[in-house]
Amino acid sequence: MGKQPETGGSTVKRNQCTVCGYIHQGENLPDNCPVCSVEHDSFIQITGSTDTPLAGKTGENIDTRRWRCEVCGYIHTGPSPPDKCPVCGADKSMFTLMPGEEDKIVLESTAPPSGKTKKSGFRSATESPPAAPALKSPRLYARIPAMIARLHVHPISVHIPNGVLPVAFLFLLLGTIFENDGLLLVSYYDLIFVLISMPVVLFSGYNDWQVRLGGHLTRTIRVKIICGAVVTILSLVLVIWRLVQPHVLEPWSSGRLIYLLVFLIALLAAAVAGFSGGKLIQFPGNDSLEK
Repeated sequence: MGKQPETGGSTVKRNQCTVCGYIHQGENLPDNCPVCSVEHDSFIQITGSTDTPLAGKTGENIDTRRWRCEVCGYIHTGPSPPDKCPVCGADKSMFTLMPGEEDKIVLESTAPPSGKTKKSGFRSATESPPAAPALKSPRLYARIPAMIARLHVHPISVHIPNGVLPVAFLFLLLGTIFENDGLLLVSYYDLIFVLISMPVVLFSGYNDWQVRLGGHLTRTIRVKIICGAVVTILSLVLVIWRLVQPHVLEPWSSGRLIYLLVFLIALLAAAVAGFSGGKLIQFPGNDSLEK
């Protein structure tokens, strides 16, 4: 007689996105995470080289209370918060029990064995609710990063270089072609404005990276960091250059074309940074931050 096939739950490989926690089931990874759009190289296999049975144990009890991280908005389900937030690394003291969760009790994940009655999802009026662990209130300094992310400081401030640099380059180009000193001066002031805004752009971008994405250094983040540094450094070079050599854009100046080329590189770097940032618009926990 042939060997009978083993019965049990189906198995499938599971890979988790290290940025947002999305779990993909299947042999082949997606090109990009469907939640946060990072590349496939940000996925890790959850169970190493072996497959993981998807079928759970019947009658297994779970606690359905939900805890929210006050820093990044991550929602944890269980009897108590985790020691550290898996998204932003915040301590368990930064978790608070979500409203309406105090009276929830253990639910059964699957149907109980025959002859047993399934428990209700909530305690009766005669039963006292379980005592929630005493958690410290988040300190002000710990709330500031989440506040910066919630107020969208980075998406707002990043519009300055992305919007002003193209206008500044256009004025520079027109002023150079038509030898118009007024347009060249406006272009220079626009460039100074961009340079002043870059510290806010870089700091708020770093804050969003830590709070919303847990500080995971993906390929998209690397591109944004490099492009942000290029825009900042080249803007500083261009401002100082015009300050030291006010006549660099005169028709007879040997550095005229080089100045235009450096400005164009800064503009392209800002465009690439903006394009890369567009991939990260959908953040994990974004809805929680809005509340």
